[in-house]
Amino acid sequence: MKPLSKKIIPIILTMVMALSPLTAQKAHASTSVIGGVDHAGWILTEALEIISTYYMGDVDLDRLVSYALSAIADALGDEYSYFMPPDETDSFVDSLASDRLLFGIVFGGDNTGNVIIHQVLYGSSAQEEGLVSGDVIVSINSSSVSGLEVRDVTSMLIGVPIGESAIIEFVRDESLLSVEIYRRELPNPSVFVYEIDELLDTVNPMPNTRVVYIGFIGEGTASELRFQIAALVEEGVTNIILDLRNNSGGYMDIGLEICQMLVSRGPILILRDNLGNTTVFNSELPEVPFEEIIVLTDRGTASAAEIIAAALKERGSTVIGEQTFGKTSLQHFFNLDIGHLRLTTHEIFSPSGIRIHNIGITPNIEVFFPDPLVYGKSDTADVEVMLRFLGLYEDVFDDVSIDLINNLNAQFLNFVRSDDIVLREAYEHLRGSR
Repeated sequence: MKPLSKKIIPIILTMVMALSPLTAQKAHASTSVIGGVDHAGWILTEALEIISTYYMGDVDLDRLVSYALSAIADALGDEYSYFMPPDETDSFVDSLASDRLLFGIVFGGDNTGNVIIHQVLYGSSAQEEGLVSGDVIVSINSSSVSGLEVRDVTSMLIGVPIGESAIIEFVRDESLLSVEIYRRELPNPSVFVYEIDELLDTVNPMPNTRVVYIGFIGEGTASELRFQIAALVEEGVTNIILDLRNNSGGYMDIGLEICQMLVSRGPILILRDNLGNTTVFNSELPEVPFEEIIVLTDRGTASAAEIIAAALKERGSTVIGEQTFGKTSLQHFFNLDIGHLRLTTHEIFSPSGIRIHNIGITPNIEVFFPDPLVYGKSDTADVEVMLRFLGLYEDVFDDVSIDLINNLNAQFLNFVRSDDIVLREAYEHLRGSR
């Protein structure tokens, strides 16, 4: 990770790229805007002077300004723009460097506020202790994670020194469990290649097809994928199923580099700034290395992963799975004396100019999954949807009890683990197109 810049830190939560200095845009600002900023600054200065002069107690001006900046950023109404004190910034930069993977778990949040493990890395302490995808983290070292943002949970883990452990309390199949996992150095591959029959029970293993799973888009992902593509071409593989499920993104420039390997010559994405100026990024790939690329997505596919999915879809690839998350805004960090302001400065559109942010990418073939049930929030209709999905629907059931919800969620998790119906749909699609 490069050191933080003194002026503009080109580090973005789920995408990173080099941009021309944003301060150059000030030349385009209207006189009324500049005057408004000056007036607002004068009001804040006046308020701080009054507090400093007349308040009876001790005054920590840095603390007051930090709180004011947090409130100002929150008032923008953009969940991706906020003020970060120096300690939070350091934790955030560490998380972008994938240090949280030193524990061997990749996790994210869902729409109910749960923190769910998406991936457990091979050879990690987490794998050795039996953590699996789908486990819901409840606490870390006895501190509850309820209601916390993913970045806050990441900070809790980053705070554990290498070689020491953390107690993870989690829920699985309605049981509350706990394990002790250690933070240690791990090889951190992001690209995995499988044969079809390693993942599915099939009649025809399709030896000319591979599943290429990209777990996240980190600094080494493009190099890993380039190596794997060369090996697959050498083996005579003609089709790949590109699995981007639960890929929450990564570096934008790496996402662009991946597109250069898989997307035929032409536009990859359109970048638009706050003034409406657009920049088109193109692929120069003369020939795609595979005859067919099928893309798998779900509601956890976000940011740089959505860039790849959108570009491939608009070049004719079939996308199978769920609507993606819809996060293609771009953030920059601005260095202030008492912290950093993380601000949305750009939005990314598909190659044809279609908006993705807050909408997502709609698959060509949608494979429906119900949301897990939540006691007190899920009603009779939600339970009926789950029952129908599991093939257990009956005309009458007593009530939406917590026992019923726990039982159905356990069956749902077992079903998802026993048969990857999205991958199976891709397999059948490829068989049908032969």
